[in-house]
Amino acid sequence: MDKLGIGLLCGLLFGGGGTFAAITFAESSSKVELVPSLAAKDEVFSDDADEKSEEAEAPAPVIDTEAPDLQTLLDERMRDERAAHDFALTKLNQQMLEKDRLIGEMQVQLSSLKAAIEADSSNAEIALLSQAERKERGVSTLATIRELLEEGKEGKIDVASILKHMETLKSLGPAAYKEFIEAYREISPKGNPYSRGGGNDLKLSMAEYDLLFSDEMIDFVLRNPNGDVEGDVQQAALWRLMSRRAIEDTEKTRMLTEVIAKGADQRSKDMAVMQLAQVDDPSAIKPLVAAIKNPELSDWSRARAIEGLAGNESSAATAELQLLASDPNKEIADQAQSAIDRRVEREKVEEVKSNIPIAGYLVESVYANSAAAVAGIQVGDIITRYNGQQISKDMSLNRAKATAQTGQSVAVDIYRNGSFMSFNIAAGTIGINGDYVEP
Repeated sequence: MDKLGIGLLCGLLFGGGGTFAAITFAESSSKVELVPSLAAKDEVFSDDADEKSEEAEAPAPVIDTEAPDLQTLLDERMRDERAAHDFALTKLNQQMLEKDRLIGEMQVQLSSLKAAIEADSSNAEIALLSQAERKERGVSTLATIRELLEEGKEGKIDVASILKHMETLKSLGPAAYKEFIEAYREISPKGNPYSRGGGNDLKLSMAEYDLLFSDEMIDFVLRNPNGDVEGDVQQAALWRLMSRRAIEDTEKTRMLTEVIAKGADQRSKDMAVMQLAQVDDPSAIKPLVAAIKNPELSDWSRARAIEGLAGNESSAATAELQLLASDPNKEIADQAQSAIDRRVEREKVEEVKSNIPIAGYLVESVYANSAAAVAGIQVGDIITRYNGQQISKDMSLNRAKATAQTGQSVAVDIYRNGSFMSFNIAAGTIGINGDYVEP
């Protein structure tokens, strides 16, 4: 094989992948040199160039010139540790507060338990006493209370002891009720926190003063079985009665009815009627009707009883009002009819308020024989203009009235049942009550 054949053969063997290499033989020796072909050289050079191009095109590494220095890192670490410390301290404080709260509750429970044990012990002792012995104990306890009150004139009053002895009087029952009432009459002027003129030398709280009366004592005083309870004590019991939520309304009705029938004085009876009118219970309707027809009660009491019926929206109360409106006693009939009219007016106002059609002054009541009544303004009307001034939040009815001169006749525009109407009315007092409303 000549040199050319050997070269071609080696090219096939060593070229691979379609790349040919040329074998040359030096003239001066038999050394064989493997020389890449031009195509191979071009591929090699091309790959090198691509790599360099990629290296040239690759973005330069970003150097964070804002990276925190050591001091900043330390500051952040200390801030984190301080926050963790503060959180732990807050949690510890909360735990300590909760512990104090629990201790406080336990102390209150222990005090209550101690008081209950003492009360039970005292009650157990009292339970063994005869009525005569209870009476004797009541007399001696009253004397002790008087001594404490007398000593208080020269120094500090021992309020705790006084209240404790009052509890003893209550626990002795009916045998010592008379002594309790006498003690109360001496304590009340010196310990009434409701007194406007002061005089609460005992520094009693309202709760302590109210609890001077037990529920059993209230019942006894209001029933007044012996007829010897004074009016001022009975009136005090009436005030205590209305604050006792534990007493059912039916029971309150019974107590108040007894006072109305045989109260210690007229003032006690008036107070009982007033409170009965506030009892929201069907059982109060019949006693209220009886009070209205009772000729021994004052006109004031009768009016309060009728108001109580009018405020009761039950069908039974409505029926009684309608019957009273035709009562032979003209005064009673007129008052009952007036109460019915007021109820209708209230219902009308509530209906307008539930769906206010326009902004203005809503008339909620009209005084009899007033300028508004004479002009024809009615409850439920909405005054939209007065003397040409539009009624609004900024222009109230009173401000609009100030724009008219006294004695001047002014135009009043109102909205009623979907229609606008206008009235002429004398400037000044209109004779209505109400409030500004808007949709």
